[in-house]
Amino acid sequence: MIFKTLYTVFTYLTKNHKSNTIRYNINQLRFMKFYRIGVSIGILTCSCQPHKTDFVVSQSLFLSVSQSAYSPICSTLPRLATKNNVNLNLVFFDDFDELNLNRWSPHYDAGYDNKSHRWLGYDLVSKRTLQGNHEQQIYVDSDYKGSSPKSLGLNPFIIENGILSIVAQKTPPQMKKFLYQYEFISGLLTSRQSFSQLYGYFEIRARIPSGKALWPAFWLLPVDKSWPPELDIIEVVGQQPDLIVSTAHWANAAGEHKYSGCRTKLPDANRDFHLYGALWTARRITYFIDRVAVAEIATPSGMNKPMYLIINLAVGGNMVGYADVNTPLPAKYDIDWVASYRISTKNQSNDQKYL
Repeated sequence: MIFKTLYTVFTYLTKNHKSNTIRYNINQLRFMKFYRIGVSIGILTCSCQPHKTDFVVSQSLFLSVSQSAYSPICSTLPRLATKNNVNLNLVFFDDFDELNLNRWSPHYDAGYDNKSHRWLGYDLVSKRTLQGNHEQQIYVDSDYKGSSPKSLGLNPFIIENGILSIVAQKTPPQMKKFLYQYEFISGLLTSRQSFSQLYGYFEIRARIPSGKALWPAFWLLPVDKSWPPELDIIEVVGQQPDLIVSTAHWANAAGEHKYSGCRTKLPDANRDFHLYGALWTARRITYFIDRVAVAEIATPSGMNKPMYLIINLAVGGNMVGYADVNTPLPAKYDIDWVASYRISTKNQSNDQKYL
């Protein structure tokens, strides 16, 4: 794939460049694709003109954020709103030419044991699904045993041409007794053991699966295992693959769970790759699609602690309903890359009021 090859060469050069002063205007970052983007959030819509949005990952990045007042309720951003540029520096990147399970954990976090010097949760079924969401899948990897005395050899992660696919499918009948009778298997990756960050820009380039009760996501959780907060950069209800959901969760002064989300219309999300990102600062969270700001919310109280990355494909649950014979399986959540940027100290002091 020639575009992937060009991208890989560029990534190598930027990864190995010693200077952090390289600057690329967003219109100069080319990846040979054309997109027409129509954005709809709630009852408000904006339509962006066709433009060449060709993206790579660079050592430094500019993003434009609104200068408007921000609200405690997620709201759309007017296309012609006054903008302010933010400088960002790359600090974490994975293009999934291979999957490193020393970098990514295939289960939710159960903490670190200082005596055994290992991360906990690998063998716990409670860390292989979200039972409170009534999900129907269990997350597996090729070494996972479930209740069996040996590894089951179920691998939901496929890499082909530099694309990581998380594959959800029906549990093989002979394996269900070892997998606590879960009907489906799928995959989850978290960066808990290798990367977390307080504030910054977090981005994934992905293609969304479509189908009843499929639930792909890219989101953040706090390192200290508290909840909320939670930042859902992207979630999709498989029955509505053209509707991108971005949500912030927090606790109010009384400790009650609160949340506010925006929905962005993207007609070809299940057919083509797009960039989905969130710029999280002490004052606001701005959501991006293809590096165009589409919505924002004032950063909620308590969302001020380091968080780590999660990528997963759930099957069934509270948000998406329950999978049945009409759910198209196997289903793939395709990921090209994940990147995280830190807000640069080079932002001018008069820009800080917008961050």
